Amino acid sequence: MLFWGVQDMFRRLRGVVATRVGDAGGDLRNPSYGNHPGHAEAIEIFFDRTVVSYRAIPERFFRLHDPTTYEQQGSDFEPSYRSAIFYTDKRQRRRSRRSPKSKALACGPVLW
Repeated sequence: MLFWGVQDMFRRLRGVVATRVGDAGGDLRNPSYGNHPGHAEAIEIFFDRTVVSYRAIPERFFRLHDPTTYEQQGSDFEPSYRSAIFYTDKRQRRRSRRSPKSKALACGPVLW
């Protein structure tokens, strides 16, 4: 539920052009639902920077997602539910670490 709820929440955010869900952060290329060791459920967000800022993206995310729970979201418990912010470049990396809530997250580059 959370996986799809996050996607729906971002689709409603003004300036978000598209979203894509999958698994990210592990070592396996092209992970699947049944085979995603080391990955976390993730959402990729494409947005118009003239309408919504990068900073607004994690702020919106934390309205639904609790980064203080270890490998859990809601009633789901396992490593794929861990909190993480994946970035695509150095600028996003710097900005993602500015949020007080995101400083504790295991941030890393995207590997879909």
